[in-house]
This record gives sequence, structure tokens and C-alpha cells, in this order.
Amino acid sequence: MKARPFVLLLSFLLICVLSLRAAAYQIPSGTWRVGASLSAPRTGATATLMNDGRVLIVGGKDGSGNALATTDVLQPDGTTVAAPPMLTARYGHGAVLLQDGRVFVAGGYTNGGAVSNSAELFDPNTNTWASVPYSMVEPRAQFTLSQLKGGDVLLVGGIRETGPIASIERFIPGTEAFQYQTYLTTARKFHSASVLHDGRVLISGGNSVANDGSTIAIGSTEIYDPTANSVSPGPALNVARYSHSSTTLVDGTVLVAGGNNGAVDLSSLEIFDPAANTLTVAPAHLATARSGHVALLLPNNNSVLIAGGTVSSSPLSSGELYQSWNSTVVATSAMNSPRQDAAASVLQADGAVVVVGGSNLDSTEFYGFTTVKTDASDYPPGTPVHIFGSGWVPGETVSLTLLESPLIDTHGPYSAIADANGNISDDSFATDNLDLDISFGLTAVGSKAQAFNWFTDSNPQTFTVGAQTPNPVVVGSIATYAVSLTFNGNSNACSFNFAVSGLPVGASGGFSPASASSTGSTVTATLTIATATGLTPSTYPFTASITNTSAGCQGGRPTATANLVVAKTGTTTTITNTSALATATVVGQAYPVTYSVTAGSGTPTGTVTVSDGFVSCSASVSAGTCNLASTSSGTKNITATYSGDANFAASTSSGTSHLVNAATTTTALSSSLTPSISGQSVTFTATVTVPSPGVGPVPLGSVITFKDGSATLGTGTTDSTGVASYSTTALTDGNHSITAVFPGNTNFTTSTSSTVAQLVKGTSVFSSLVPPSASITYGQASIAISGQVANATKTVFAASGETVTVTINGTSLPMSIVGSNGSFSGTFDTHTIPASGSPYTISYSYPGDTNLTAGSDTSTKLTISKATLTVTANDLSTVYGAAVPAYTSTIAGFVNGEPQSVVTGSASLTTSPAVPINAGTYTISAAAGTLAATNYTFNFVNGTLTINRAVASVTPNAASKTYGTADPALTGTLTGFLATDSVTATYSRAAGETVAGGPYSITAVVGPAAVLSNYTITYNTAEFTINKAAASVTPNAASKTYGTTDPALTGTLSGFLATDSVTATYSRAAGETVAGGPYSITALLSPAAVLGNYTITYNTAEFAINKAVASVSPNAASKTYGTTDPALTGTLTGFLAADKVT
Repeated sequence: MKARPFVLLLSFLLICVLSLRAAAYQIPSGTWRVGASLSAPRTGATATLMNDGRVLIVGGKDGSGNALATTDVLQPDGTTVAAPPMLTARYGHGAVLLQDGRVFVAGGYTNGGAVSNSAELFDPNTNTWASVPYSMVEPRAQFTLSQLKGGDVLLVGGIRETGPIASIERFIPGTEAFQYQTYLTTARKFHSASVLHDGRVLISGGNSVANDGSTIAIGSTEIYDPTANSVSPGPALNVARYSHSSTTLVDGTVLVAGGNNGAVDLSSLEIFDPAANTLTVAPAHLATARSGHVALLLPNNNSVLIAGGTVSSSPLSSGELYQSWNSTVVATSAMNSPRQDAAASVLQADGAVVVVGGSNLDSTEFYGFTTVKTDASDYPPGTPVHIFGSGWVPGETVSLTLLESPLIDTHGPYSAIADANGNISDDSFATDNLDLDISFGLTAVGSKAQAFNWFTDSNPQTFTVGAQTPNPVVVGSIATYAVSLTFNGNSNACSFNFAVSGLPVGASGGFSPASASSTGSTVTATLTIATATGLTPSTYPFTASITNTSAGCQGGRPTATANLVVAKTGTTTTITNTSALATATVVGQAYPVTYSVTAGSGTPTGTVTVSDGFVSCSASVSAGTCNLASTSSGTKNITATYSGDANFAASTSSGTSHLVNAATTTTALSSSLTPSISGQSVTFTATVTVPSPGVGPVPLGSVITFKDGSATLGTGTTDSTGVASYSTTALTDGNHSITAVFPGNTNFTTSTSSTVAQLVKGTSVFSSLVPPSASITYGQASIAISGQVANATKTVFAASGETVTVTINGTSLPMSIVGSNGSFSGTFDTHTIPASGSPYTISYSYPGDTNLTAGSDTSTKLTISKATLTVTANDLSTVYGAAVPAYTSTIAGFVNGEPQSVVTGSASLTTSPAVPINAGTYTISAAAGTLAATNYTFNFVNGTLTINRAVASVTPNAASKTYGTADPALTGTLTGFLATDSVTATYSRAAGETVAGGPYSITAVVGPAAVLSNYTITYNTAEFTINKAAASVTPNAASKTYGTTDPALTGTLSGFLATDSVTATYSRAAGETVAGGPYSITALLSPAAVLGNYTITYNTAEFAINKAVASVSPNAASKTYGTTDPALTGTLTGFLAADKVT
């Protein structure tokens, strides 16, 4: 391919500029750094990289769920500044950078949860917002925005107030209009959309609503074709999911990651292959299941950064990298803060991306990563490829490998050492003539990170179609496009013809010049497309191409696609009765609005909608008028909007002011009952009407205040006819002046009803009754009675001198009201009233008067209880074994001197058992038996039968034995026990088998235990003695020769028990001479603990030391006469050296 000389210079300048911007980030690869704060915390915002390197951060919601209009701009130096707010607060919206550099923001939720159909545009050159003049085809939130190859923006699915939606519409930047496209097969929200390399859009997953109203995850995918404007089914997801991500990878496949299946968050990954139209589960999966995360394809690295989101409703800070070139997921460091529904954006500077907000945070974080790239995306054969990158560990060796596609061979690895700034550079590889139409996968592997990129040795020509002028073009006019063909290959002369295809019927195009030839320089031309009358306004994609006409052309034949945007004829809509609209009307009053729709030529048809911003009326263009009735007061901005038709564009008039005043109201009031009785429910009904020219009713649910004089009784709300009611039982006795007040609002005036006179008569009530209920005992002479008669609130009392009649058991006693508070009192004789008719109702009656109703009271009772007689069982005693005496009782407590003869029958006196035998105390239970008395009841007091214990004793006999022998049988004597109880004794002694431990106590246990509680028993004891056993130890006699070692000493033990393991240690008296002997042999016994059980004879024996045999032998000697004798010597034999015998 042909390399242009200025390419390297431009690349160098670009690297310098990006290096200056990258200096602001300087983030070690695989790590996060906290950045500047936003102007406000936000969740669900969008972040859009603009052409000047700034990132526009807009909208979202605050911690209370309120939509935000605030805007922040992240500067290339890493700082943030506030920008003008959006025209509409919104979250759950979409944002995308248009090809003209403006940022398009659309849809979302506004405050109150309403779904918006508005859109607006941010101009980075002027830092201003402008509303898009046309509304979206359908309000939508939680939808997807995708920029198509021609620059139009695709809006897919989402949700509105009625639920998930399936419509697809297109925004055309040139006309700033929205066009309906088609429908998805399945309405969905929280889905994802990815633009494929061929221009189609993959729409996957999301959630929708089941027939029972529950939310379900969607497992289907659909593919939108912008050329055919059609939707076709895609392969099904292996796992249904929503709130996932989908990312178009460098090789054209799409990574679908994470999400939620309606029950749990997911960690699985799927790969969509557009060539094979398949979705397969990736061999790798995320380490952490997540949904609502961010996913970014890292520029010049081509890993997908997946960070944040949520798992099981808990926000995540962790991050992971998906590497498509080896289909692996690798861990990377976690963000400094957990973030759910954050926004993220790539940056113009190499090696960094930014994540903002989420989880109601106002912070930003930057992530650093390694990069690898080439100085061109395409190379001619024989051209060196300059490979460079950034973000590597200073000093590390980075391995560079090239893999050809289609696979012919591989190149490398080449080694590049990172400099002090982490940058790498290598020029080892150059393309050759065999590399034409080959793509190269470039992999860089360092000690801690990897990066991947593509470059080609592809077609020698690049064909480009520029922007349409004008855009749009009106039907019947022409549009032009600047086209260019760039040659990058060899220097052979290449001749070719321009061609255009795909234009709609009614449009034709041609090039000027129609053909050209080049040996390497760029060729430019102008494409002109003419439109004919009758062409339907729309966006028409077409293809521009070349056909080679000479043998010198290298490579294939490039094509370029573009759009022909045809607009309708413009119109002007005008309100024509502005002077009439200057006269005010009232809410609900209809008023005419006249209008006209004009165009440069032709006659528009269709409908005009007149609106005051809240309500509207519609009529045909030809009608020229419609009647509008405003439903709210205030100064209205009246507009007329022409909807357009097949050939004429929609248009909206300028606004005309019209004042709408509040409508007048009247309120009428009625009572359901007058006069009423205290405590009786009374319903007051208010009716609010709107007289002409206003139109009612007043708003449903308007609050009407019901008043008693100046005091408020309560409120009621109007129904659909303007009627409200209030019921009460709380009106006090007397006269009341009742009114109803409609408070009015901005649309209706206030009004108050005429007064309704309400009379309430008191109900007589007996209170403070004494006794409240009485209980007396038979024979009591009288009771005191008193009380009060008044209304319930005690504001009206029975008059003095009036009579209250008290009746008990048919006997009536009149009592007079005394004083001003309705009190009465008296004494009622009760001594003749028998107990048999109890309880008796105490009846009070009052005849009533002009202030109080007649009344009575039977709430109190007089209970006459029988007098009580006490029947006491007499106490008795005996001894165990003797006869039990007969039971007797005494009766006491008679009143009025009555004799015992008023009682018939006898008391029941019993014990349990009926005839006690064993010693102890027994309750003599007194009960009614056959006792009876008319005016008496009985109280019973139990007595006690005591059976005392008999006296008895047990005495063991003394006993003994010799140590080591068996115990003899133990015996004793029993005294005082009944023969019938068959008492026996078992004798035992204290444990021990030593002489020293004795004497041992002999005790007795008697039985059977069941009879022992009948006796007071004396337990005597006796002694058990263990006598010592006779034993001896006798050493054996022993001897040795003088000077030898003592032999082992032995002896004989006699009389010891084997179980005592007695042993003897023998020793002799000290001495080692014959003359000192014989020596006495004695014994020492053990163990000492058992020796006290024996009378031991310690015998002795003799130890003799016999003389040793020794000799002395002199040596013969001689001398010479006259000389001194020599020293004489000899030999000693058998003597001990220790004896020093000489």
C-alpha cells in the first residue's frame, strides 16, 4: 500500500496532544483513582464523551428519587465544572453524541414518575441547551439509544405509564424530527442494544409483564435492520436476563454479560456471532454475579471493563476484565466506592476511563489500563509497522505477537521494554506482498496486564461520502454530497467509474466527474441526487461504489453508504383571532380559536390541534376553527399545531395569550333531621354548583368545611356531581347555626351556604347511681339509694320537685329531685326481701319534661346473699395400732336468734382413706352432706385426725475377726415392732480391713420401708474389731572370703497375706575384717502401710568373713666381701592393695 509522507508527522503531533491530555490521569494500570466531585449526587445519569474531549454528565435522580436537571462537565484535565441545567429533569433517559458534535438527550422519568416524550440538544460550542421541536413518537424510559451508521439515532422499547412498549422510532438530526419505524415482537425494558459492524442492531433480553402482572425476564433477542427497516428474530439467550450489558467487540461479535434472570443476579457470559447468527455460553464467567453494572470496551486495549452494579440488592465495587482474544475473565482492582446504576465513559486520553455517580454518590473515579496500537490502521506491503503503547510497568518486557486472519502464519514474539513512563515502542515487523487483505491481531503481554488491537493490509482504496447538503432536502429539490477516494496502495495507475445504487423511485443520482484515474493521490467528486414530486418524505439509505476499469488497480472495490434525507414541504400555522382571545373567559367556558395553515405551494390537508398546554381540541385544516374549553385558570399560551400529511411538514403556531379566570360557585346546605335528639346522627349535605358561563362540577374530592357558627365541625369531599356530606352525633344540646364552606381553588371561587338552624333536645340519663350495684346479706335491714338525672353532658338537669320512682321486687319508693343538679336520695327497707329471688333489678324511672326526654334505668342490681353458717369438724388423735375414734362436728353462726333446728340433715365428715391406719395427720373433711337451710349457706372448716408413731429400737451385737479372715455373720435384737409388720434388720459394718482402722461401727437397716414411717425408731450401734495376724521374717546365714564382694542376702517370709505384697530387704552389720565377725544379718519389711496388720517376729542370721590366702617370697641376694649389703627385695602375693602390706 501507498504510505503518504505526512502520515507519520500527523501521528506524531496527535501523540503529543494526547500525551498532554493523558498527563491529567497518570493512573497505574489496573487501578482506580478518585476524581473530582460532581455538583450533586446522582444515580442513573448518563456520561457522553464530546469531540472536544470533555464528558457531559446529565440527569439521574437524587437520594429521594427526584429527577435531576443538573449538568456537570468533566474537563480534559480531570476537573469538573457545572454546566447549564437541562430544560427537563430526567432519569432513566438516553444520551448520545451526534455526528455534528451536539449531544442528544431523550425520554426518561420526570418528577412524579411521569414518563417523558421530550428531547433536547446540548451544543458544546455555546454550552447551551435547546429543546427538540418535535415530540418523540411515544414517551419512554429505560430504553436504548443506538447511533446508526448514517448518524440517525435509534430508540428501542422501554416503558411508559401503561407498561413496557415495543415501538421503535428514529431521530433524524438534520430535521430534528422523530419517525416511527416498526415494532419489536416482544415489548421490553431494561434490555440492551448493540450496533453490529454491518450496521444492524442486536436487541437482547430485558423484562416485561406476565399475564398475572408479575415481572418476567425475557430470553429472546431481535435484530433490527435499518436498511430494510425491519425486525427479525435473533437466536435465543441461553439464560433469560435483564439489566445486563452487551458490548460489540473488536472482532464484531457481541459480549452479553451478567444481569438478573428474575430470581438471582447472573455471572454467566454469552457471545453473539453475527456471521453464524448464534448465541453461545462463553467458557469463562464473571467472578461476581452482578446486574446494573457498567461495561466499557477499553480503547486500544479491547478488554471489556465490567465494574460495579449490584448482587442480591447490595451495591458492588469490584471490577473484572473480559479479554476477547483469549476468552478469559481476569480480576482487576475494585473501585473505591460501591456503585449501582453508575454512568461511565471512555476518554480521549489513552489508557483511562471514568465512572461517575451511582448509589447516590457525587464522586468520580478513573481507571487506568494498558494500551497497544499502531501508527496506522492499514499498511501497504513492505511498510514497517510502528507498534507503541502506554500504561505498562516501567522496565518490564512486553511480548508482542501478531496473528494473521485468515490464519497463514504468526509473527513474533517481539520484545519491547517499557520506558520510565510505561511507554513501549517496536518497529520489528513490516508487511509483505503476501499480506494483502490480511488482518493482524496484535497481542501485547506484560507482567501484570495484556492489551489487544487490530490493523490490516487491506483494500488500497478508501471511499468516503460526506454530509448531505441541504439536510434534509425538500421534495422536488436536489441534494449534494462531497465524495473522496483515497489510494493507499502501489503507484500503479488505476482508472475507475463512480456509481450509486439503492436510491428510491423518484430519486436519481450522478457524479461529477463520473470517472477518474489516479496513481496514488486522493480523488474527489460531487454526488448530486435529484428528487421528484411525489417522493414520500423519509430517510433512504443508498450505496456509492466504484468500478475499476484498468489493470493497475490494487485490491477490491470499496463502497460507502449514506442516507438521503427527504423532508416534507414546510408549512406555517397561524392563529387568526388573537384580538378575540384578548377577552377573558372562565374555567369550563368554551371559546373559539381560528387558524390557518399555509405552504409555499400546494394545499396542506390533515388536522390542526389547538391547545392551552393542558387541554386541546382538533379540527380539519379546512374547518379553520375549533372550540376550546380550558379546565384551569391563568394566562394560557394558546398554540395551534398542524399534524402534517404525506407531503407537508407539521408546524406549530406562535403562542397567543388568553386569560382564563376562576368560575363562580354557589353552595346550598340541608339537614337530614331537625330537631334531633342528643347523640342522634345528623347528616348535613352541601351541594356546590357552577353557574353559567362556567361549567362544573367542581373537582372531585374538593374539601367542604362544615361549621357550627365559627367552629369547624368537620369536612367532607365532593363527589362527581359536586355533592359532599358530613354526619355527626356530637352536636351538643341546644340551637346550632350550621354553614358549609367551599374553599375554592385557582379554577373556582369560594362560596358559603346559607345558615341552617339545627335544634338538639337532651336525652335524660341516670348517673352517679348509689349503689352502682349492691350486695347485702340475708337479714340486713336497708340500703341507701341516690343518683342524678341530666342529659349526657350534664348541661341540662331534672327540675327540683320532680319525682324519680325506685322499684325493687315489686315494691316502689318515690324519691324527690332536690336542688338544681337533678339529685335524688332515700332509704329502701330490705329486711323482708328473701334471698331466694336474688338478684333483684333496681329500676329507676323519670317521666321527662320540656328539657329532657323521659328515661329509665335498669342497669343496677341488688343481690341478697344467704347468711353463712360455719360447720367445723372436731380434731381427734390416737396411736399407731390403736382403733380410730368416731368423727363429730359443731355448727355456729345463726342470725336473728334462729335455732339450729332451721338446719336439716347432717354434715358429711370423711378422711382419706376412710379408715386411716398408718401414723400421720389426716384431714377430716367437712362437707354439706344432707345439710339444708332456706336463708343460709354453709362454710366448712376441716378438722385433723392425728395417728402418732409407735416407739421401737434395733440393737446390733458386737463382733470380731483376725486380720485376713472373712467377717462372721452379724446379729442383733428388734424391740417394739408390731409382729404384723414383719420388720427385719440387716446388719453391716463400716468398710475397712486394717487393724489400725478399727474398731468398725456395726449398724442396722430395717424394713420393709413402707411400715417404718409408723415408728419412732432408735438405731443403736456396736463395735467390730480386727485382730492382728502373726507373721515372721528369717534371714539365711551367709559368708564370703576377705576382700571379695558380699553375696546376695536372702531369707524367708511367713504368715503374710499374698495380697499385701510384703517384701523384705536384707542387710548385715558393717565390717570387712575377719576379726570383726561374725556380722548380724537383719531384715527391713515393706510396704509400711500394711505392716500394722501383723504381729511380726524379726529373726536374724550370721554373716562370716573367711581369711584370704597370701604369701611373701624374698629374692636371693649377694654382695662382695667388704661391701655394703644390697637392698633386699621379694614378692608379696594375695594381699589387697588397699591393705598396703609391705
